[in-house]
Amino acid sequence: MKTKIGLPGFLIAILFLSISLPGCKKERVKFEVTNMVGDGSGKQVVPEISTNASSTFFGVYSKGYYNLFIYTIRFKDLSGPWTKISINGPSSSGQNGPEIHLASSASPSVEGEATGSFNLNSIAGSQLLSGQWYYIILTTTHPEGEVRGQIIKE
Repeated sequence: MKTKIGLPGFLIAILFLSISLPGCKKERVKFEVTNMVGDGSGKQVVPEISTNASSTFFGVYSKGYYNLFIYTIRFKDLSGPWTKISINGPSSSGQNGPEIHLASSASPSVEGEATGSFNLNSIAGSQLLSGQWYYIILTTTHPEGEVRGQIIKE
C-alpha cells in the first residue's frame, strides 16, 4: 500500500535530507526555491481548440544541490479521459516543443490530478525559470492537445 504524503510533506522531507544526512559531511547547501504556476485552456493549444476543459498548475523548483522540480496539474471537464499528460519545451506561447517529462496519474479520467518530479540540469532549469516550458493534456477527442498552459514564475 502506498502512503500519500502530499506535496508539502514531500518538500519538507527533501529539505530535511538536504540539510542533514546521517554520516555525511556537514556542509551548508545553498539553494533557491521558486514557485511555478500556469492556467491551462484550449485557447493555448496549437492550433487553438474550443473546449470546456480547464486546468491549473503548481510546481516548486529547488535550484541548488538537487535541482529538483516537483509539480501538480489539476484538470476538469475534459471531453474524455486523458491519453497523455506531459511537460514540454523549450517553447514560447503559440509554438510547440518536444516532450520533457510524462506526468503520472492514478488512471485516465476527465477530472483529476497528475503529479511528477525530476531533476534538472542547468540548461533545463534556465528554460523553466524563463517561462519556456508548458504542460499539455491530450485526449482521444483532441490528440494534439485539449488543454495547455505555459509554466511561469509565480
